[in-house]
Amino acid sequence: MIPLGINTIVVSLIDVTVDHSLCLGKFQEAGLYILVDLADQNGNGVYFSPPTWNYDTFSYFIGVIDAFAPYSNILGFLLD
Repeated sequence: MIPLGINTIVVSLIDVTVDHSLCLGKFQEAGLYILVDLADQNGNGVYFSPPTWNYDTFSYFIGVIDAFAPYSNILGFLLD
C-alpha cells in the first residue's frame, strides 16, 4: 500500500474476541494510519432516525476502543 501512496486505511467489522496486535503492529511499522469503524456485523451502531442506544452496543464500542487505543497510529473512531 505504501508504494501506492496510501497512508490511511479504514477497518471495520472488528471481532473484539481476536488479538489484533500483530496486524496493528505491522501497520504501525509501515507508517499506516487507521480509522476504526465502530459499527459491527450485527448492525450495532447508533442510528439517528430514530436514535437508539443499548448496553450491548456500548459494550462492543468500549471493547473496540480498548483494543485499538494503545496504538499511536490510530487516527480515530468512526461512528455511523
